[in-house]
Amino acid sequence: AVAPSDSNVIYVGSVHDAVYPELPFNLDGAHIFKSSDGGQSFPEMSNGFPIETKTSINAIVVHPTNPHIAYAMTSLHESETAIGIFKTVDGAQSWFSVNDGLDVFTNDLQMDPLNPNVLYAASESGVYKTTDAAISWRKASTGLPKGPVIDMAIDPLNPLILYAITPEDIYRTRDGAEHWYSANLGLPLLQPGAVVLSAQDRLL
Repeated sequence: AVAPSDSNVIYVGSVHDAVYPELPFNLDGAHIFKSSDGGQSFPEMSNGFPIETKTSINAIVVHPTNPHIAYAMTSLHESETAIGIFKTVDGAQSWFSVNDGLDVFTNDLQMDPLNPNVLYAASESGVYKTTDAAISWRKASTGLPKGPVIDMAIDPLNPLILYAITPEDIYRTRDGAEHWYSANLGLPLLQPGAVVLSAQDRLL
């Protein structure tokens, strides 16, 4: 992720790959790196993040005006587990968990570009929302089916509009995830009766 307010600041997360166990990798666990010089160097800056965890850092979002504030979201995709979201407020000098009220099996993370205290997390049990910069989360899945939300997108001009995709369908909200409705006109969907497994189910 490149900091919107300073293009010299770049955050990078790694993956503990469990898809190809026969291949050697340079890193075990998951690690966070940061460049402050436009990519010329990337020192590891993982203090506070449990680097021994077999997880995937699947999304990083950076505050629109403060490059020192960033969030790193983990996922079990391509890896073995997920540990939710970690945050830094000091430019990756330290990281801390921000999972109060959140399903830690997260799949995506979106930040409101106009109000960066508002974030949305897609998880294996639906969508969660914070309005206090991830101090606390609440479920915001009214209208979504029970089960995983795989990915999300936020309208950059009107961030009350978001889209969420599940294994079966695509959904839209116009009120900041208070209500969701199907928005699949023209998209091919699963056949009736098809069985969908979540990422967690596939590991069993």
